[in-house]
Amino acid sequence: MRTKKALFLQILVTLLAVVFLVVLYFLIRPSPANPINPVVFAIGSIAVHWYGLLIALSFIPGIYTAVWMAKNWEINPDHIYNLAILAAPLAVIFARLFYCALNWGYYSLHPVEILYIWLGGLSLYGVIFGGVLACLIYAAVSKIPFLRILDLGAPALVLGQAIGRWGNFFNQELFGYPTDLPWKMWVNPDAVQALQNQVHSFPPETRQWILGSQYFHPTFLYESIANILLFSLLIWVARRKDLRRGVIVSLYLIIYSVYRFLEEFVRIEPASVGSLSWGQIGALATILVGVLILLYSNRLKPQAVAATVSAAGAGEMAMPAGSAQSPAALLPAAIPLEVKQDAGPTDQAAVETGETPPAIPAVIVEAAPIVVVETTSLAVVEAATIAAVEAATIAAVEAATIAAVEAATIAAVESASPAVIEAAIPVVVEAATIAVVESASPAVIEAAIPVVVEAATIAAVESASPAVIEAAIPVVVEAAIAAPSITPPDDQKKLPFAQS
Repeated sequence: MRTKKALFLQILVTLLAVVFLVVLYFLIRPSPANPINPVVFAIGSIAVHWYGLLIALSFIPGIYTAVWMAKNWEINPDHIYNLAILAAPLAVIFARLFYCALNWGYYSLHPVEILYIWLGGLSLYGVIFGGVLACLIYAAVSKIPFLRILDLGAPALVLGQAIGRWGNFFNQELFGYPTDLPWKMWVNPDAVQALQNQVHSFPPETRQWILGSQYFHPTFLYESIANILLFSLLIWVARRKDLRRGVIVSLYLIIYSVYRFLEEFVRIEPASVGSLSWGQIGALATILVGVLILLYSNRLKPQAVAATVSAAGAGEMAMPAGSAQSPAALLPAAIPLEVKQDAGPTDQAAVETGETPPAIPAVIVEAAPIVVVETTSLAVVEAATIAAVEAATIAAVEAATIAAVEAATIAAVESASPAVIEAAIPVVVEAATIAVVESASPAVIEAAIPVVVEAATIAAVESASPAVIEAAIPVVVEAAIAAPSITPPDDQKKLPFAQS
């Protein structure tokens, strides 16, 4: 039930995020009367561009996502901060170099503009290459499995892409072919004419169609929405603690590259190999890499994430001091065989062969429930936890109710005045008597009646005044004379008064 609720909430949040992006686009969509200003603000000659600001801001939620995943997998979050310091500059540098290499016809004539990163122009595949290189270096230094580091970085990269693509919107770049669809985006004529070098190899009629248009496909919006959906999928998969290494990053590489391959059909990119652009060639190569990683990952045994780095040493992947440590990490590497406890049920094969089975080491018996819980699926653990809590709650409520009633009774009696207690005693005695009588057997009641009558008579006589006794004697005598003669039993005839 909790899993379904969590899935529903995640789908709802994802849809709300997509709606927000669409609404935001229509609210700030440019037009000839309201063009976009790529500069956020300027102080003298120093200008802060939307492109650079969004790229910088995209690192914040990305790092937060990676930290959440690290804690979920019982990995020290400090590794994320250390990796970010190395990955951020490498990703930006290679993203710029890849972009300039793909547009070398222009940058070979303007090499100084390679440094003008604030004007836009970053290649996603350069970001991936720089990030992978950073992960490879950090894995070698920290002894953390390389694929596990890539798993941590993939969702963060996707979320960063979803935010960073809006920098292309403010820079009026990387848009698609002309279109008349309702969500078409107006592009400044200067930005359109900047495509001269990019479309010089196109057929004349296609080149004229592109350079003479004003409205184009907002491909940045398409990719931003696609990245939000992919991010939600990866985060849902990453909830599992027994996930194989490489699953997250392989899903990212495959799904994103499939989308990117299709998006290239509406982006203004010249064909490079046959009818395919360099972006599509890169997407196909990335899909192949993702498939190979996934095939390799399927050969690995599912296990708790923290256990996949046992060879890294106690301090590399352990949680920070003071935090909860996985119970499985406390198990010794070698269990001494002399540590034994009473053997359990005799093994059937041992009975048949006449051999006595070895006693189970106490450490194994103690560790078995821990291992079972850690390797059990999340749904089973949640269901078992709910059942245990409900059972414990019912028992606790019953015990607490009895204790509360007893305590309340004692408190009431201790705090009551003597007059209240004196008035309550007959009521309590009467209720107790009724309860005893109702629960007693007929034989007990029959035997008790003479005793009760006799005691009541004695009590009445002792408590009566002399005047009452004197008035009652004639009545009793008269009633005795009028009573029929009763022959006493045989055992009473032996008494002296019965023989006189």
